[in-house]
Amino acid sequence: MIHDQIDRLSLYTSLIPYASHIAQAFSEGDKAEALCEVKEIWGVTRPEAELKRETPEEAVELILLRSGEEAVYVSGEDAAKASRVHLLPGQFLAIYPGESYLMQGMTGDEPGPVEKWLCRLPCPPAFCHPQD
Repeated sequence: MIHDQIDRLSLYTSLIPYASHIAQAFSEGDKAEALCEVKEIWGVTRPEAELKRETPEEAVELILLRSGEEAVYVSGEDAAKASRVHLLPGQFLAIYPGESYLMQGMTGDEPGPVEKWLCRLPCPPAFCHPQD
């Protein structure tokens, strides 16, 4: 997992494929220029008990938050030991294969709107296919 500011995304090019292109495309609002699969999401945060667990298999999942706030719960093999990430506008979160997550969680007592991109990227070989 990597959590940082979107304006620093290009610093992670060796760990996040197309990082520079994605950062530029996000700032321009043009998902066609991201060079990867992009899903634009406009939604509402929900209580943790209502969230659905996702686990990327052969891809890096990259969340870029444009507006709102959300809690993302990221864990390795033991889901009970999840780390809570408070994602704010202008931040990104990269999740790698083997890490499961619950996204779009509430950060306070009430649901709130969020607008974000969810990018699915090819996984760098060192993460998906480590050398023995």
